[in-house]
Amino acid sequence: RVLDAFGGCGSRGARYLERSVASFVHCNEGSEELGEVIRANLSPYGTEGEAFAVSHEDAHALLLRNYGTYGFDLIDVDSFGLSARAIAAALWAAKRGGLLYLTSTDGRAHTAPERTLATYGSWPLDSSPTHAAVNEQALRLLIGYAVQQAATHGLRARPLFSLFSAHGPCMRTMLSIERGPPKLPQLLTADYGFIATCDSCGQHTALGWTELTAASCPNCGETGERLRLAGPLYTGPLHDARALARMGELAEEWGVEYEPAGALLARLAAEGAVEGEGSDAILFYDTHALARRAGLRGPVSLSALEEALRNQGYSTSRTHCHRRGLKTNAPVAAQVAAARAVAGGLDGGLGLGDAVADVGAVADGGLAALADARSELDSIP
Repeated sequence: RVLDAFGGCGSRGARYLERSVASFVHCNEGSEELGEVIRANLSPYGTEGEAFAVSHEDAHALLLRNYGTYGFDLIDVDSFGLSARAIAAALWAAKRGGLLYLTSTDGRAHTAPERTLATYGSWPLDSSPTHAAVNEQALRLLIGYAVQQAATHGLRARPLFSLFSAHGPCMRTMLSIERGPPKLPQLLTADYGFIATCDSCGQHTALGWTELTAASCPNCGETGERLRLAGPLYTGPLHDARALARMGELAEEWGVEYEPAGALLARLAAEGAVEGEGSDAILFYDTHALARRAGLRGPVSLSALEEALRNQGYSTSRTHCHRRGLKTNAPVAAQVAAARAVAGGLDGGLGLGDAVADVGAVADGGLAALADARSELDSIP
């Protein structure tokens, strides 16, 4: 049984009835004008009252009114923009052992520090929307808020998968809602804390609440104001390996239409495998920034860098959050050394500076050809 609290035109509700094991979908949409459209989309899968229901209520009131009934196995909360209030309301109706599917499309909630503080009660690591890590940080802020709010109900919220999409931007996470341990503090001390980034070397590391007063960079030993903190937010794995494996099996069973989903799930699984090896793989590293840190004159190949680090025994994966993002448990010092080794080994010894010069020569040739073509065009009456 599924509650789609912000149902829109009912398209996702239709997918729940078509593809999942859902026997009933309650599609709620605030705009009454969409009622007929919703019914047209859901009616191919059963009759109203038996297979689906349609309502036009304030979603927050609907969720709060379901407190204590726990009549839905999955609650889908995809509000337009800010989702913090809807998350708090949804947890009152969440079923123990059920699922909570959260979506946020408010880019300002993780790039504007004051708004982040008002929304999630947290401070972001970097407020620039062009900063690479801001994408994964957005997911961790969203999950962290849900984890903290769930703890107030004595519940544990655990992500089964998490997804960032640049279109929007859009942050999604599917949370498993479980009964928490008898002692409330245990819900928050494990995977709800802070992330420190060292301004001196760029190392990311997770910090627990008791480590804040004596925090230091594990790569270069820097302390004090050179360590920038973000949090509190979620610091655990973004994905559950068993859930991703089962979803991958379904994508394969469902054929060609789901091949892109299968490829994405494989990437998420690779991320999760690296994250599962500890807090050293928190966030990710931009290879362009790494190349600058290594003193190189151009970018470094992400594939070659991964291979070099794996040969040294480190774990690596690409991240779906950024095309130049590298997830790894290797310290920054090892990443820099690997980047320099990769740059020095291009084309059997061709230095990176020579490679950049070659690329520059090709570009210069193209520009010269363009200039010649423009001259010819200018000469035409």
